[in-house]
Amino acid sequence: MPNEALAYCRELLKDDDNSYTAHHLEARCEINLKWYREAKSSLETAAKLELSNEDVKTDLNYVSGRLCENSFFDHPIHRLVSSKFVMSKI
Repeated sequence: MPNEALAYCRELLKDDDNSYTAHHLEARCEINLKWYREAKSSLETAAKLELSNEDVKTDLNYVSGRLCENSFFDHPIHRLVSSKFVMSKI
């Protein structure tokens, strides 16, 4: 079913590449198929078209987490805590 929905979204995008809704729906289909890199690209496009949409931000955060791109470990204290945890398990 996600494949069929994805094909439909891509047909919509052929007609109107500036459709926030079509890009967001395309990303949701790609997430269901576990195509996270493709979903991230679709979400980034949707985010550019609809800057203040919280659903896109939430989905983008989820996809980034699945791709291990979450910003949690970007903070020095999180890197320190996580490295101490890893070292305690060795």
